[in-house]
Amino acid sequence: VLLRLGEGLELIGDWQAAADRYAQALARAEAAGNGSIQAQAQIAIGEIHRKQGHFEEASTWYARAFTLATTLGERASVAKTLICNGTLAAQQGDYTAATAYYQRSLAIRRALDDRPNVANVLNNMAIVAQFQGDYAVSRQLHEEVLAIRRVLGNTWAIAMSLNNLGTTLLDMQEYATAGAYLEEALAIQRPIGDKWAIANALNNLGNVRRELGEFIDAQALYAESMAINQALGDQRALAYLLEDVGLLAASQGDARRAQLLVGAADAVRHAISSPLSPAELEVLDTRLAPARAALGTDTAAVLATGQAMTLVQALAIATQSH
Repeated sequence: VLLRLGEGLELIGDWQAAADRYAQALARAEAAGNGSIQAQAQIAIGEIHRKQGHFEEASTWYARAFTLATTLGERASVAKTLICNGTLAAQQGDYTAATAYYQRSLAIRRALDDRPNVANVLNNMAIVAQFQGDYAVSRQLHEEVLAIRRVLGNTWAIAMSLNNLGTTLLDMQEYATAGAYLEEALAIQRPIGDKWAIANALNNLGNVRRELGEFIDAQALYAESMAINQALGDQRALAYLLEDVGLLAASQGDARRAQLLVGAADAVRHAISSPLSPAELEVLDTRLAPARAALGTDTAAVLATGQAMTLVQALAIATQSH
């Protein structure tokens, strides 16, 4: 029950209360000698750390859970630790390791005939393909996952697939279709109350509006996403938002603001060891080239100023209306 309470609190964005419930569940499971619940609680605690950018702590909790689940022969929990480690590796830019973890997890889920979690692993593999710039493979996998989830009828999972497919289509510059998927995802997520998912969809939809030249709408979507992610403490998501608002500023001709925000995002990424993927970095550099050309010899100095800002200072600049 404590684990389920934690999951509910995590979903609505009260991550500290969720972590407290997971810790209580772990303590009670240890006292009762319930290894299965211990492993599940350890994974859950690790996930809270990962979402906040505390990658070393997350890795430690996953390792504990993996060792315990392996000893107990709890294959489902072993598979869960593997997918969590894969996501952790992907967020740190190690896509080879991420893929290896996902493949190991997928093999276990297929052996267990666990269709919901087969879809979960395929979803994460699609995200890695997107990070590597293989958008066709990413789209194919996301469409496969969405089809599975529609059959299973898991509304929350369907919304996640709609969001993820929308981001891939955004990268493929299919803006109208991407926007339709993201709007559908957001319409599902708002009543559920999944704050992290809502913030993610808002960010992605802001990107669509930006690319369509709807700058005022894009800024409003980014601002709502930033407010949620700041409350959650998701530094990685905030780094993406700083970069995306920076691209919005560049599109509006504000080269200095664009470079400041990208510098601030770079500092956040360095602090949490979560770099952009090569494909993402290439897109960012290409899109910022005109702004950097406009700044000329001041480019490096403005970037350094952004890198020296606190996250709170950077977010204040990012939420200003232009």
